[in-house]
Amino acid sequence: MNNHQDLYLKFQNLKVVNRMNNNQKKMKNSKKLFEKKIELQNSQISGGLANVTYKNTSHTYTNNQGCTVISSQVVTDGKQLVEECFFTNCP
Repeated sequence: MNNHQDLYLKFQNLKVVNRMNNNQKKMKNSKKLFEKKIELQNSQISGGLANVTYKNTSHTYTNNQGCTVISSQVVTDGKQLVEECFFTNCP
């Protein structure tokens, strides 16, 4: 390989790394925004019974299309679903 080819390959690798880093930053920012939105929605639950407690659960997984999916649920201590939200981030 000559210097030109070597520099070109390094540049291509750098572009791939930068693209991956940008996608990771977008995912982190999106997840923060999603979590904040869930917090706001959860804080709007009112008028519940004093003896009922609410629990937030969140699961992150990759679907068949390679997208990252975050599923968040609010359930009562009796396992009754109050609210469910999904956020999907595809590369």
